[in-house]
Amino acid sequence: MQQGLGSSDKDSHVVDLKAHAVPPGWMIGPRSYLVDRIVAGLEHVHLPAKTSGGGQFTFTPGHHVFAPPSRHWLKEKVKPRGRMSWDGPRPIVDLRVNSPENWAHFLNNHLAVLALICRTLESRWDGFTLVLPGKTPGYIRAVAEVLELDVFYSDAAIEARGIRVTYDNWVAIRGERHALLRDARISPVAAALEAGRIPVPATPGRLFLSRKSTRGLANEDEIATLLSASGFEKIYPEDMDVAQQIGTVMHAQSIVAVHGAALAPILYRSAAAAPLKLVELFPVGHVTDVYRAATSAIAGHWCGVRGKLQAEHLREIYRLDQSYKKHSLQHFEVDPASVTKALEIVDAPQQGA
Repeated sequence: MQQGLGSSDKDSHVVDLKAHAVPPGWMIGPRSYLVDRIVAGLEHVHLPAKTSGGGQFTFTPGHHVFAPPSRHWLKEKVKPRGRMSWDGPRPIVDLRVNSPENWAHFLNNHLAVLALICRTLESRWDGFTLVLPGKTPGYIRAVAEVLELDVFYSDAAIEARGIRVTYDNWVAIRGERHALLRDARISPVAAALEAGRIPVPATPGRLFLSRKSTRGLANEDEIATLLSASGFEKIYPEDMDVAQQIGTVMHAQSIVAVHGAALAPILYRSAAAAPLKLVELFPVGHVTDVYRAATSAIAGHWCGVRGKLQAEHLREIYRLDQSYKKHSLQHFEVDPASVTKALEIVDAPQQGA
C-alpha cells in the first residue's frame, strides 16, 4: 500500500478524465395557456445535448497537514479544533470538502474520488482511512458502517501520511464516475454488493419514490393512483435502512421519483442490467439535470416533469443575476398528464416528444 505515496508536490498525480456526452432530453411542464391561449396544453421543453465532467483532477500522496475547510460539507463555518498528528496503519484521504450535505454527494462524488485514487495508485479502497467532518450526520455514518469503511471524524488540522486532493475541478469526475463506482476493487459499494451486504430485491419492478417531509408532492395520492394502475409501487426511501435503499433503487427497472438524494444508487447499476427508465419530478424551485446526466451515463432513459408554477415563484425566476434557491424544498403539485407523457417518452425514447 506504500506504492505511490510520495513526499512533495513533485509526486502529484494529474489524471485526465473523459467527459460524458449527454444526449438531448425533454422536460414536460403542466398543462397551461402558456402553450395556446385558447386550448390548454402541456409544455414540452427541449433540453439540448451537453457534456458532463471531463478535465484534469489532481491529488498528491505524501506527508501533509490536512487543514479542515473554512466551510465543510454541512455548509457550516468550521471552528478550528486544534491540530493533531495521525499515525494510523493506513494513509488518510481527507473528504471534508465540497458540500456532500446528503448521502448522494457522499456516494456519488466522494466515493468516486476514492475510487479514482485507488485506480490510479493500483490500490484497494480498504487501504485508506477516510476523514469526515466531526458533525457528519448519522445517515452518512450509517452508510460508512454498512460499507465497512475505516473512517475518522474530526474538524482538526491533521498532520499525517495520506492523499491531498485538489478539488478545484471537482466536476471533472462526473464523466467517469459510473465506471469507477462499479468496480469492487476500488468501490466500497460495489464490494458490499458482491459480498452480499446489500440485498438484491426478488422483484426489482417499478418504483414510485415519494418524500414525507421536504419537497413533497401536494397531490401525492393522485399521482400514486395514476402510477399504481401501471404497476408502480409507492415507497418512502427514508423508511428503509441504508442497505435496503441502495439495493432497491439500484436494481429497479422503472422509477418515477421526486428529485432527491434517494436516486443516488442508480449510478451503481450493473452495466449488464436492462436500461433504467427514470421520470424525475421537480418543483419549480429545484430543477437540475444531475440525474439526467447520470441516467445517460448508465445507458438509461430519462424525462423530467416540472411542477406547477405558483405566484411566489415569479419574483425569483427571472432574476438572472443570482441563483434560484428560495423554493428548493417547497411542496409542489405535478400535472398527471405530464407524468403520463413522460412515461411515454421513457418507454419509447427514440420517438421523442
